[in-house]
Amino acid sequence: MKFSDKIFLSIFLVSCFAICSCGAIFYFVFSKDLYNNYNYRYNSLGLTLSNTFYEMDKLSDTINLNAVLILKEKQKHQGIPSDKELNILAQKLGIHGFYVINKDGKFLRSSDLPIAQQKNSLFSYCNGYRELVYGKATKKTTPIIPGYPNNVPDKFIMIPNYDKQLILEAGYYLKYMEQTLHEIVSHDNNIMSIGLYAPNGYELGYIGADAKFIQGTTPNTNNSTHRHIDTDTKNEYLQDKNTAITLRYKVKTDIDYCCECVVKKVANSQPGYYYDLVIQVSQKPLINQINTLKNRIIIIIVASMLFSLILSRIISKKIVSRLNYINKEVDYIMGSGDLERSLKGIKGNDEVSKLSRSFNKMIESLKQAQIELIQTEKSKTLATLAAEVAHDIGSPIATMGIAIHNLRKLNIDNQHIDLLAGSMRSVKSIADNLLNRYRNMDELLYQEEHCMPDDTKAPRYILLSSLITNIVENKKSEWSNMPCNISLDISSSSKLCFALISPLELSRALSNLLNNAYESLDKAERNILVSLSTIDNNFSLIISDNGAGIPTNKIDEVLAGKSLKHSGKGLGLSSAKRYFESIGAHLAIESIVTQGTTIKVTMPAAKNPAWFFTTITYTKNSVLAILDDDPSIIMLWQQLLINELGIPYKFFIDVTEFKKWYSSELEENPKLNQNIVLLVDYDLHHNNITGIDIIEEFNIEHAYIFSTHAEIAWLQNQALEKSLKLAPKTLIEHINFRLV
Repeated sequence: MKFSDKIFLSIFLVSCFAICSCGAIFYFVFSKDLYNNYNYRYNSLGLTLSNTFYEMDKLSDTINLNAVLILKEKQKHQGIPSDKELNILAQKLGIHGFYVINKDGKFLRSSDLPIAQQKNSLFSYCNGYRELVYGKATKKTTPIIPGYPNNVPDKFIMIPNYDKQLILEAGYYLKYMEQTLHEIVSHDNNIMSIGLYAPNGYELGYIGADAKFIQGTTPNTNNSTHRHIDTDTKNEYLQDKNTAITLRYKVKTDIDYCCECVVKKVANSQPGYYYDLVIQVSQKPLINQINTLKNRIIIIIVASMLFSLILSRIISKKIVSRLNYINKEVDYIMGSGDLERSLKGIKGNDEVSKLSRSFNKMIESLKQAQIELIQTEKSKTLATLAAEVAHDIGSPIATMGIAIHNLRKLNIDNQHIDLLAGSMRSVKSIADNLLNRYRNMDELLYQEEHCMPDDTKAPRYILLSSLITNIVENKKSEWSNMPCNISLDISSSSKLCFALISPLELSRALSNLLNNAYESLDKAERNILVSLSTIDNNFSLIISDNGAGIPTNKIDEVLAGKSLKHSGKGLGLSSAKRYFESIGAHLAIESIVTQGTTIKVTMPAAKNPAWFFTTITYTKNSVLAILDDDPSIIMLWQQLLINELGIPYKFFIDVTEFKKWYSSELEENPKLNQNIVLLVDYDLHHNNITGIDIIEEFNIEHAYIFSTHAEIAWLQNQALEKSLKLAPKTLIEHINFRLV
């Protein structure tokens, strides 16, 4: 078999396999997507309809309650209205009926049914209604239940009159149910039926294939979901039913237990009343779409194979012709040594084209090697120029660092700031490498780098452990081209201690010390250890390296400003020593030549500010609420609080949801602002609302603010002025909860 035929078969068979695989994958993915979208569409409809019925259920309760309260006032001032007056008032208030019952449960007035037909006692429906006149109950509300005597679903609400001698009742007929179900069925031909049922199957409302609304049917007659369909429609319905899906949803109510529902046999005696929403949807359109998709993919696969057959033959011939050309040209170049000759006319991105380009690059590399021999002397001059350029770049880089941190303070697009910061660090690294390689011994490189987003020089409370962590991370990035083993050890006791200093000035001093330690490393194993601890209300910061070390008799000279690395002044240690002395700290050096240097800084720890806390107190009546727009923080709280507290707690990402919940809870618990324990983020990114705004709006007494800005002066000042509690988010895991 010819080589071109082998290539043809290989390409064609692989392409056929790829085409069939892609077709199968496309069919699986898109058919699944069609199925998911179809189900999602009707699941969304079911959930929306469930929520609609729930909201309408609450609205009808509100209408009933408002109506019966009006009747209560009317009876108090004008006496018991007549049946006719009750009927007029009911129509005016949008309900279907008013009823007045005495203390024995006997109906005295009825707006929609003659008293003679009101044969039952109110207490026969539910003996618990006696609590309205004989107990402390102020209101009794029913879910949707069968009305008397026509079995039509209604909602009722009962309250005692002003002197508890009468029971006033209002009934509301659910007109919205028919309108809602009919609207849905009329706009979607795929829906075969929709029904809302009581827990035992009592039909609160049903629309079938004939779009007729039916309600009030008892479970004994509810044996077939297509009982209302005519013969022709029924046959079509039965065919579609084989491919139909039935969706069921529980529609929640605000009724925990309904004894009248048990008496009327539409619910069991268990607590937690609900409605069943059942939707039956035909999948015929979905099946048609999937079949159409399958036919189209088959056509595409067949067409692709025919195209692959032709293209494979063309490619195989072209590859062989180009290989013959390459062999010919390579033989000529190897024989003649002519480096000006190259492979021309071969274009594309296949392996043959890449081989051609690689060969041409090899020729260019040989030519470049010859040119580099000539450029050797020129490189020496360029090296000197590079050192000067690297030295001059230092100040602009430091200025860029300050500008970046100022931009971070202004909350400008962090993505672009990070990109700029990364570019700045790259330029700085290049400058450092150039200077370290080419500078004379008497040249000085002094770089200043910001380690905090807020670069004010004014002293403020900062967590020294966080500042040192940021500096070490920045140094790792700065030294990424020539890394060393830099490790950080922070004791648990120092993580919660503050220092009252300027973070910018301290960052400069510590950066100088780390740079000196880094530059002293001259071994294969290059180690720097930074440790922080607290002893007797003082910070103990130790920076150790295994570098060249400092002779004992030279330590005082180094602290005075002399550099042992090159001629001139060494400003790192001396400037750091002056700074630490200016803030009441002490810097000491221990060093052994060839073994390394240890710098120990002892500085006073500040007394914890009034706004800082590490313990959150709560009582058995407390309700813990956490509001933070960062899902990762919510997840952290969830992990920390699971099985930890014996009180209820709620999590909120959205401010609106928190306000809605708080308003709802306040109705049941008027002392919520005293009982709630609120853990809130400062920056909520919601219409410029902050955690402080939430605390002040609801007058919450027990509130704790967690913020990434906790170490910024203006937020600390606000917390102090308003007597608020504030802590950095980095300390969330260190917070303790205490029951009082």
